[in-house]
Amino acid sequence: MFLINLFEDKNYDEIAQLIADYFHLDFDRVENELGIYSGFEYDLFDFLERFDIDLEKSFQDDIKITCRHALATDNNGFAFLKEKGLLNLKVMLEVKTTLSSFLLEQGIKVNVEEKILEFDGKKYPILDNNTRCERCIYDKYECKDFISDEPILRDCDYRKELGKLHIKLYSDKCQIEGFIDGSFEDIYAYDSVRESPEILKTINNVTEFYGQNENILKDKWSKRKNTNFYIIEFEVPLENLENVSVRRIHENDSNVLEIVEKYGYEYENIVEDDFSKEIKLNLFVIKTLMDLAYKERSKIFAQLKTSTVIKGESIRVIREHNVNTSSSEEKNRGR
Repeated sequence: MFLINLFEDKNYDEIAQLIADYFHLDFDRVENELGIYSGFEYDLFDFLERFDIDLEKSFQDDIKITCRHALATDNNGFAFLKEKGLLNLKVMLEVKTTLSSFLLEQGIKVNVEEKILEFDGKKYPILDNNTRCERCIYDKYECKDFISDEPILRDCDYRKELGKLHIKLYSDKCQIEGFIDGSFEDIYAYDSVRESPEILKTINNVTEFYGQNENILKDKWSKRKNTNFYIIEFEVPLENLENVSVRRIHENDSNVLEIVEKYGYEYENIVEDDFSKEIKLNLFVIKTLMDLAYKERSKIFAQLKTSTVIKGESIRVIREHNVNTSSSEEKNRGR
């Protein structure tokens, strides 16, 4: 197994060792090459050419990367996590889990498969932003054209919030999200999960229009007995990251096109992200490590493919404290 852990502070030597080990290169030569670019904008194409790195070659059989994920849950929820593992949002909403049971207690049920949000026994379709309502929730403000009286889609606060829920469930594919680099302070700054699951706020923003109180879900979740904030850590296969994408890399560095053209690919391949597994993995590794060497360190947010399985026994807790009693010292204690 080849492990990439970006949370460990790495100097030039350590980064050079990672690059050398991954691509089977001479360490001293890599270290010297990194020194040439010190303080300057590096040229990835030139680096690959100098070392004759073939991105279509498979260099490692089993590549894993360390991820961190933040969540707030009570003792029962944590016991479920250790028993069942970290599950994607679709599973958490549709089977009996701490999250789905909590929502049922509030009169809410989400059927992801059928795109239905149920509140107090009434069913509402989870629509995208381009689909009109069959019946407006504001009976006297139906979206009808002033001239033809035909139903049309108007600018609507309810639909904006419903659209956000649709994006999270379907565009984002209910994926597990987390970090593959960043400090504890970066993770704490992602405060949408600081006291409760992020999806509760998204759902509550919709159910407010059905008569539910603002922020009631978040407040009730965080005030449950023994509700703690956890930062957990685990390893996943690198290929399970949605980030391992030439299209995504190209969004931040247009010079990637020059690199892939060498292998017969064109811009259309970038648009469709139509590349071999080897090119995706190798380009992600070298680009990420070179950025780590020359650019200011920053957080890297990641989405895991829905097929990813994270077993409970593989999860390590690296931070834990009550959601209502934590202090600012927690944010800055270590990396």
